[in-house]
Amino acid sequence: MEANEESIKNKEEMKSLLLLLQATYEERDEARDQL
Repeated sequence: MEANEESIKNKEEMKSLLLLLQATYEERDEARDQL
């Protein structure tokens, strides 16, 4: 049971990191377009 919860928590953290990464790339692309 605990291992499963740990796995779920890791997936949530991965999802958050990916969203953050995506947002960073989008902001960078927008900034590049403005140059």
